[in-house]
Amino acid sequence: MQRRVVLADRAERLRKELAEMDAEVARLEAAEVVIWPFIEAERSRQADDRAVAEELERVTTTPGSGDMLLVPHRE
Repeated sequence: MQRRVVLADRAERLRKELAEMDAEVARLEAAEVVIWPFIEAERSRQADDRAVAEELERVTTTPGSGDMLLVPHRE
């Protein structure tokens, strides 16, 4: 019975870790969608540098960008 309790506890910790990893992957995928047009514009040098810089600043400093959470993690 003790082994079952230990394994159940470990399984729960692994489920939480997997959920955190899934959330991180989703956040990185969203960031790639946002940043990719800026990377392409920079590579092709077709965009106005000032306009690109301003737009990049806007999308990276709004609430929810970077490590800011709009909705905190549940405990």
